Amino acid sequence: MKVSLKLIVITFIVCTYAHANNLPVITHKGAPYVSYNVLVERFNLNSRYDEVAGRLVLFKNKQTAIFIVARQAAIIDGFISRSDNSVTLLNGDILIPLDMANDFIDSFDDRKPVIPKEDPKILPEEKITTPSEKITFIVIDAGHGGKDPGALSKSGVREKDIALSISRLVETELKKHLKDVEVILTRKNDTFIELEKRTDIANSKLKKGSNGIFVSIHLNASLSNKISGIETYYLSQTPTNEEARKTAALENESIKFETNRKKGSYQDIDYIEARMMTTQIQRESVKLANLIQKSLVKGLKDLKDRGVKKADFFVLRGVLMPAVLVEVGYMTNTSDLSKLTKKNYQEAAAKAISDGIIEFLKNYEDLLK
Repeated sequence: MKVSLKLIVITFIVCTYAHANNLPVITHKGAPYVSYNVLVERFNLNSRYDEVAGRLVLFKNKQTAIFIVARQAAIIDGFISRSDNSVTLLNGDILIPLDMANDFIDSFDDRKPVIPKEDPKILPEEKITTPSEKITFIVIDAGHGGKDPGALSKSGVREKDIALSISRLVETELKKHLKDVEVILTRKNDTFIELEKRTDIANSKLKKGSNGIFVSIHLNASLSNKISGIETYYLSQTPTNEEARKTAALENESIKFETNRKKGSYQDIDYIEARMMTTQIQRESVKLANLIQKSLVKGLKDLKDRGVKKADFFVLRGVLMPAVLVEVGYMTNTSDLSKLTKKNYQEAAAKAISDGIIEFLKNYEDLLK
């Protein structure tokens, strides 16, 4: 994509110069931006743009940045860059907020990405370290929906229905206790939503000074009807064990209901690697998983504690905030299923998940004071 800078000069007022590199700054709606074309030419960058997803990838040697049109957060070399302004597509050019552009330029100074080589190990009582943004919203994602039923019991009970019921109860519980935090459901009814769209719903809320939490609610299934219990997952491309890998594979089957283009995007290795969580986000995700699991075990005493695990869930891949996936029992276990279909159990599960989230927020908010 190549755009004449003459057009941009006519459309905008070039008001100043950015950074130590003397980059021309474009003022758009009162905010400072840098043209994507200028960055590419000045620093001899390679680039790739997906017009459908509105995703711009800039890379040079080991430095990589991903900008999404209409989003206020970007990933730059494994770090998250937030802005008060959105990446903007205008007159065929992509305008990068000045603070994001400067973050990318700074990454050329041999800064090593903080994408972890190994998953962080964190105990339930370990404190979160240096949270960078205040949590202002929580996204509750009811798994599956619409043409995607999720796991099915022999009696015809559908995972998507119970997941939605529990998610709605979590929303109610959180709103009761968190007056200053926005609670968002990715779906409020029996609607099919693509996995990448669920991620985008969460990421669209990110901006400078604001962070969020993403919790995806599911129910598990197994070939063995003897396996039962509750477990909470965080994202990793190295699953805890074979069972964890199979659980992720089962949940990832949702992509078979998506378009061919969407399916292909999950296999874009460069995209996946560049959007991996930073060390801080992954540590926060582990902490969140531990607290939710601990609360579920306490609130649902008659269910087996299967612990906190890690696996590669597509729905967690692109989330730029603490994110976990909860499996609230097994659809294929008679005992679990008898509880899952009861309102009082769903209410208890929702309260336990909410309590875990609230405990995470208390710890997180204390460190920002």
